[in-house]
Amino acid sequence: MHTLDAFYSEFERCKRIEINGHDTAGKTALLKIIFQHYLPRKSVLFCKVDDISSGNRKRIIKTLFEDLYGDEPASFEKFERLDKSHKMILIDDLHLINPKHVESFLSGIEEDFGYILYSTSNTMKLDMEERIKSAIAKDSYACYSLLPLYQNKRKELVSKVLKIKNPLLS
Repeated sequence: MHTLDAFYSEFERCKRIEINGHDTAGKTALLKIIFQHYLPRKSVLFCKVDDISSGNRKRIIKTLFEDLYGDEPASFEKFERLDKSHKMILIDDLHLINPKHVESFLSGIEEDFGYILYSTSNTMKLDMEERIKSAIAKDSYACYSLLPLYQNKRKELVSKVLKIKNPLLS
């Protein structure tokens, strides 16, 4: 089985995944690949550090949706009505977000999303893992660590693919 296929299978099973590693490990690149994989199948939101400047989860989710899918009110209302099993959020560099905003944002996130995937630096792993586990279901959590191998080639490849498929993520 292909490594990414195994990862997708694990993600479908446990629904909460942490990807950790150093800044050069390719966490963001992997999140972008996952975004592209799930985009035709689920309503996926991609959240970067700058997107969470407060803990107001509802406002942040609406802004993320509008940035990716447009600001048509009917589209957002349809998204809100979707069962959470059809909604996924990818949060990049969770460790860089103000801790009080993270806790407020994550509080109740499982009510909105059936799938939560986030990346973090492994230097903050223990602190972040405890914060995440206190905010989401502990029994549906998995963690993957990335090594910074072939960093330059990976960034180049992902950048080229994303520019073609979704200019908003490049």
